[in-house]
Amino acid sequence: MLLLSVYVVQDFLIVEAVQHQVFIAASHRGGSVTLYLSDITGQFYVKSLDHVVAFVYGDNFLLDLYEVSILCIV
Repeated sequence: MLLLSVYVVQDFLIVEAVQHQVFIAASHRGGSVTLYLSDITGQFYVKSLDHVVAFVYGDNFLLDLYEVSILCIV
């Protein structure tokens, strides 16, 4: 995780792994949680969403995510 090495990561969860990409949640020092998406190699990550609301306890955290589909009415 080359991009994540810039930040101090205490713990991480693999949220989803589909279509040659990995979506992870990582907790950082200070209790903040950030979502990251990998490239197709799984070696490089970009920040997707910062300061996600999560229950942080010690070095661990719990995160509840829901997939949302867009409904288009024509």
